[in-house]
Amino acid sequence: MCAAGRKIVCCDVMSMTTWHTPCTNLGASVWETSQGETSRVALLCPQHDAEVRTGRAPWLKEAVPLMTPAGPAQATTSSARWANELSG
Repeated sequence: MCAAGRKIVCCDVMSMTTWHTPCTNLGASVWETSQGETSRVALLCPQHDAEVRTGRAPWLKEAVPLMTPAGPAQATTSSARWANELSG
């Protein structure tokens, strides 16, 4: 299952996003995320994967794609480190 709302939770209590409740979709992409001092490997569904890739998960400091459904991710400088805009 997707780690959004389970391993990775939005820290903004003033807004309600899909990251606040456990996602029941199947995970498809493996990410290494950092949220504060916590770093972990997490499986994300296509919707949450897209949010991380496009910068719509700004509470994540760093997010590195490790594997996609097609196989190992091709990490680039921009996708490997979101310059403190992403973090999980």
